[in-house]
Amino acid sequence: MFFEKLLKELKEQNLDIERLHLLSDDLMLAAISWQYVDKEINNKLETNDIWDCVKFDLLQWSELSGFINDKQLRKIFPRLKALKFIYPDGSMPDDVRALVRNKIRGKLKAKKKEKESE
Repeated sequence: MFFEKLLKELKEQNLDIERLHLLSDDLMLAAISWQYVDKEINNKLETNDIWDCVKFDLLQWSELSGFINDKQLRKIFPRLKALKFIYPDGSMPDDVRALVRNKIRGKLKAKKKEKESE
C-alpha cells in the first residue's frame, strides 16, 4: 500500500547522528509514549507527507506521556517529526531507541546508587 511505501522510504533515510543531542526529557517522554497511542492509518491516501495518513487522539497521547495538557504535545509533535525521532507507525529509529534506553538505564543506576547511600 501507499503508506507502507512512504514508511519504508522514511525509515531508509540516512539521519544525522548529531540530532540526538536535541533529545530532551520532554521529547523522550513523548517519543516513548508515541508507540502506545492508538493510531488509524489510511493506506489509500496518496500524499507526499506520510503524516497525512495518520490520525490519533492527542489527548490520549498527552495522558500516556504524563503531560498536563495536549498543548505541550502540540508544540513537541512538529519537532519529533522534523527530527525524525518517531515514525507514523508508532516506532522510532534504532539510534533514538538506543539513546532512550541508555538514558533510562543511567537514571535507574543513579536511583539505585542513591538508595544504597541512604
